Amino acid sequence: NKTGDFYFTCTFQGHCNNGQKLSVKVSASSPAPAQGPSPPSPTPPSSTPPSGTTPTPPSPTPPVNGDSPSPSSP
Repeated sequence: NKTGDFYFTCTFQGHCNNGQKLSVKVSASSPAPAQGPSPPSPTPPSSTPPSGTTPTPPSPTPPVNGDSPSPSSP
C-alpha cells in the first residue's frame, strides 16, 4: 500500500511511442463520511385485492377438431 505516481506501459513494440501508456497518482485514502440516519423502509403493499374487483379465470381453449378435411392436391 503505497502512495505516489505509478506508470504503466504497453509491452507491444511501438505502442508506448504511440501513446498507449497510463499514469496513475495514488493518494492516501480519506476517512469514510459519517453516515446519517437510514431512510424509513416503505410499507409493503397489501395482498388483499381492492374492493369491487374480482379476478376472472381465463376461458378454456376449444378443442381442435381432428376430423377436418385435408387440403386437396392440385
